Amino acid sequence: MKPERLTPRSHGGHTSRDVGGSFVFISYARADQDYVDDLIEHLTAHGVVARIDRDTRHGQRWPKVIRDRIDGCAALLVVMTPSSDESEWVEREIRRAQQQAKLILPLLLDGLPFFELNTTQYDDVSDRRMPTPSLISRLQHLTSTEPAATTTPASVPERGPTAYQFWFDEGRRLLGLEQPGPAVIALDRAHELEPGDPDALAFKAWALNELGDHDGALAASELAIEVDPHNARGHNNRGWALIELGRYQEALAACDRAIELDPAAGYAHINRGSALAELGRSEEALLAFDDAIKYDADDPVAHAHRAAVLTELGRHEEALKADDRALELTEDDAAVNRHRRRLFDEFGEGPE
Repeated sequence: MKPERLTPRSHGGHTSRDVGGSFVFISYARADQDYVDDLIEHLTAHGVVARIDRDTRHGQRWPKVIRDRIDGCAALLVVMTPSSDESEWVEREIRRAQQQAKLILPLLLDGLPFFELNTTQYDDVSDRRMPTPSLISRLQHLTSTEPAATTTPASVPERGPTAYQFWFDEGRRLLGLEQPGPAVIALDRAHELEPGDPDALAFKAWALNELGDHDGALAASELAIEVDPHNARGHNNRGWALIELGRYQEALAACDRAIELDPAAGYAHINRGSALAELGRSEEALLAFDDAIKYDADDPVAHAHRAAVLTELGRHEEALKADDRALELTEDDAAVNRHRRRLFDEFGEGPE
């Protein structure tokens, strides 16, 4: 039984039922609940929808409810304090946001900036102050579900860092709304304003892959890598494009480079497994999908790919279990359900 070919994995993507990017998610420690309540009230008063993990700390907190909220958010606000720096939940939320290419916006309430976010600009909210008006304006833009912008707003300079940030955020917003075509236009504007920043190019490659323009995605990702050879997102999206173009050996090398730069990048392990599977190296592909699950045990895409390669290896009962796990973690997935039905029809028994 030849398994249905699954789509390679972008740097991000979301599975939430929410309109993509219509809210921000706040990551915090319970000790800081009073400040977070005030923050939510302030954001709401300014038209920004904020979600938290209230009532999900136990039971269903992970894997699905919080994962889906992070996957669907426009940005992750991290309230940094000594308590949240020690929180396992905050650490997991940050890592998930990083894997999904989410914008992370730290708020320093107390203590020192987090080590893993030390290159990210933060808002100083010590003494329980609220975020700056410029950050509130940015959140209003990022969470908007309005049609794509065609001109720079009057409140934004035509050129300079603020203009770049506007168009880069616009591209990310539109990707969250699953509008890759307009996202490409916005990201092109960002690149014109800041040719030396690889991120607009890497996100453009993602959008072009979503559009099926894999030659264009390859060109954009290679330009991102030319600007910054250490851009893991660029290498991964290059690997995705090469898989779609049937250039599997080159894709494998691109994914290996992405993993070398970011070993915990589950998305790159998934694409590496896809390239190996296309090369007929099923045992190695299985190990790659296992590596992806090691870094993100709750990723349904990794479990679905694992089921496909287990089928290729003739390990049908394990494949059914992997399909079941994928379905536990995501909404009703047509490809996974088709694969599971075919397995059950052909081999007769599901997992015990």
